[in-house]
Amino acid sequence: MKSNGILQISVYEKGADNVVVRFSDSGPGIPKSQIKKILVGNVTTKDRGFGLGLAMARNAVERWGGALSFDSEVGRGTTVSLTLRKPQ
Repeated sequence: MKSNGILQISVYEKGADNVVVRFSDSGPGIPKSQIKKILVGNVTTKDRGFGLGLAMARNAVERWGGALSFDSEVGRGTTVSLTLRKPQ
């Protein structure tokens, strides 16, 4: 996302046991064909980097019993939803 982009963060309850944190940006979006690949690792669109950040985040979230999902449209931005169990 460019420096003048918009990032919105929202938090809401999903049922009695889960909370969802949603990150939506006004960036360039991710092609549908790339979404599964970026969660595996070693895929990056940056000049510098290894493409491991999202794969590591997904691994950590799943270890905690949560889920990470993407909704993206090229030219319109991306929304990442992080679903976690509420602390007891």
